[in-house]
Amino acid sequence: MDASLTTAELLARLVSFDTTSRNSNLALIGFVREYLDAHGIPYRVSTNTAGEKANIHAIIGPHGPGGIALSGHVDTVPVDGQAWSADPFTLRLIGSVMKGRAPSLLDLDDRLPGYEDVGRLCTWDNLFPERVLPRSQYERVLIRAISGDKLHMDGEWYTPTGMRGWSRVVFRRNADNSRHIFSLDYLLDHLREWERPYRTAKRGPRRHNGEPTAPA
Repeated sequence: MDASLTTAELLARLVSFDTTSRNSNLALIGFVREYLDAHGIPYRVSTNTAGEKANIHAIIGPHGPGGIALSGHVDTVPVDGQAWSADPFTLRLIGSVMKGRAPSLLDLDDRLPGYEDVGRLCTWDNLFPERVLPRSQYERVLIRAISGDKLHMDGEWYTPTGMRGWSRVVFRRNADNSRHIFSLDYLLDHLREWERPYRTAKRGPRRHNGEPTAPA
C-alpha cells in the first residue's frame, strides 16, 4: 500500500470498487484497512452474520473532549438501466475544481441545472462552532469499544472484542472468557465506570437494569 496517495488518487481507488448494495463490500474494506495500517491508525472491523459485508471504525487523534464523528456508507444503489455516459465506477475529475479555478461544482459554468440552487440559502460561516461539538455519550461509548478499553461492571472486568451491527458491543468477560453482548443504550448507564477503567468499585456490585447478555 502506497501511504502517499494524493486525495484524487485515493478517491479514484475508493470509487473503483463496485459496492452496489447487492454485492459484498469486503474488497473496499480491505483497501481501507491497508491504508489505515500504512498510517499506523488502529481500527475495528465487524461483519454481518454471513461475513459478506463489514463495517470499519477508526479513531484518529487523541481520545479527548471535542472532535467530529464522520459516518458514511460504502455501498451504492444499483445503476442498472440508467443512461450513464461513462463507467460509474471510474472517478472523472472536473479540471476547474481540481485545479482550484472553481471552488465547487456550484461555480462551474456548465453545471447541471439541478445544482443551480443547492446550498445557496445556507449560511456556512461558523456553522459548527467548537463549543457545540462536545462528544455525545454514544460517541464516547463507541470510542471505548473501538479502543478496547476494559470495563469494570458489577464486580467483573469485561474487554470489548468487536461490534454486533451498529448498536451492540461484544465483550469477553475476563474471569471465564465467556462472551457477552450489550447494547449501546445499556452501556450508557456504565459510561462513568468505563471512563475510569482502573477505579475499584468499593461499594460492591451494582444492580443493573436487566439488560440481556448472550453468553457463547
